[in-house]
Amino acid sequence: MICGGDDEFKPADPSGSKTCYAYSFRNDTWNLLNASLKEDIHYAGYSLLPHYGLVTTGNQPTNTVAQAYRLPQSAAATASHHFAAMTQGKNGACQVTLDDERIVTMGGAVSIHDYTKQMLELNVRTNVWKSKAEMPSERQHHGCGVIRDPEDGSPRSIVVAGGYRDGQLLKTVEIYDLATDTWRPGKEIQ
Repeated sequence: MICGGDDEFKPADPSGSKTCYAYSFRNDTWNLLNASLKEDIHYAGYSLLPHYGLVTTGNQPTNTVAQAYRLPQSAAATASHHFAAMTQGKNGACQVTLDDERIVTMGGAVSIHDYTKQMLELNVRTNVWKSKAEMPSERQHHGCGVIRDPEDGSPRSIVVAGGYRDGQLLKTVEIYDLATDTWRPGKEIQ
């Protein structure tokens, strides 16, 4: 799923940073979800969380908001649930869903050219953010994903790759181990 983005990258879509698209592997197509967000979410971290829908965190360095949107239930989705604020605003962070109760947001920028290694985990049941081990490298606009146990589907690791820092494209990959709260380097992007 893709949500938000700069309007300049989607000139044919006037709602630009207020739309979400879902990819269908079956049809090999991108489909516009039947909803439009009332707020811009470009530069926000986002992921889907069961029972809540689309959860976004931040979107500008001053924005510490974490909120959920029910998609695609209505033509104009508004935040249906607000979570506790993050300890620090950020934009360009990456976010993953670990399970039914936890999301993790990492990296991003807290102001222009002030990048962060910060990693935060939100437990939506307790509505509490918890700091985790910082990423080894500061980065913004990077990719991330969860590696799950092949037998039970439980989250084991988070992979962080690429992104930018000070206008430079990063090729580094870092892997976070959930059990030990530690990072290790991965193979660089070629």
